[in-house]
Amino acid sequence: MNETPKPLAVISNQLADRRDEFKQVLPGHIPPERFIAVVKTALVDNPNLLAADRASLFRACRHCAQDGLLPDGHEAVLIPFKNHVQYIPMVYGLLKLFRNSGQFKHVNTGIVYQGEPFEHWIDENGEHFKHVPGDNRDPAAVRRVYATATTKDGGFFIVDMTLAELNKHKAMSRASREDAPWRQWEQAMQRKTALRVLSKLLPKSSDLEAVMREDEAELYGDERVEVRRISDQPFDTKSALDTFGAADSVTDTPSPAVPEEGGTDSAPEGANASNAEMSAADNSDRPADSVATPDEQMAYARGIADRKRGALKKALPGEYRTSNRLAIAWTRGWDEGKQP
Repeated sequence: MNETPKPLAVISNQLADRRDEFKQVLPGHIPPERFIAVVKTALVDNPNLLAADRASLFRACRHCAQDGLLPDGHEAVLIPFKNHVQYIPMVYGLLKLFRNSGQFKHVNTGIVYQGEPFEHWIDENGEHFKHVPGDNRDPAAVRRVYATATTKDGGFFIVDMTLAELNKHKAMSRASREDAPWRQWEQAMQRKTALRVLSKLLPKSSDLEAVMREDEAELYGDERVEVRRISDQPFDTKSALDTFGAADSVTDTPSPAVPEEGGTDSAPEGANASNAEMSAADNSDRPADSVATPDEQMAYARGIADRKRGALKKALPGEYRTSNRLAIAWTRGWDEGKQP
């Protein structure tokens, strides 16, 4: 009597049947055979994938291949959730995509542990930071997480997040699930969060923008996001910043104009600064506890801290320039910071 084929064998054959489909979307340096082998390893490592909806599994695999990543737990992962398979790029996968885009001299993200020297300061020349990884660090004690990028045209971008800020992002995600990425790879997700916040400031292709928006939908909500990927659309630094600034997936408010060519250091005397300050003035009588979202709470707190350490009011942090709400919250915090 013939035995019923095991699910792994069945799916392996179905993956092999899709070899040409994967080859069409994979970049040239990843053979489809290698991609399929990595997927099969993921199925062995997480048998729950075998019981999930088969169509969603193949769709997740195709998206992963389209982005040029391997679901090896390093660049990306495949996770079952409510009988649905989700493809989630990990921090090294996002770094790979940014570096392969050709837009940056340098992109990185790091963790500052207890015992490691770290400085982040703002002066009239902009934002600066210094991190010295050391042998005396305590890998169980995270102080801060940062992400930095330098564009080909010399623009410098930085996001520096406290542990409290990271935990607020964690609380808004699906971290309650036992198999959630935040539970399995917390420090990797901390670095990825800093990189995702930084990405809102960076020039990037429409394909890379699509990856970031879809990833946010997977991590923070059940709703799927339909994103059109136009791989051959030309772009430059200014147009890419304008395009992504208008697609803030956290808030629905229109975004203010974005400064050209890496201007992250301080807001100009014109539209950006004045719009934020005028909006803040209109809302100056709102108490701090009326801020609606955790991101606004963080922006408000940072405004207080920045004022106390001497930042000018026009030095609106770059990560808040793509959202009127965050610009208003930071400016109100800055105004509050002048009080003794």
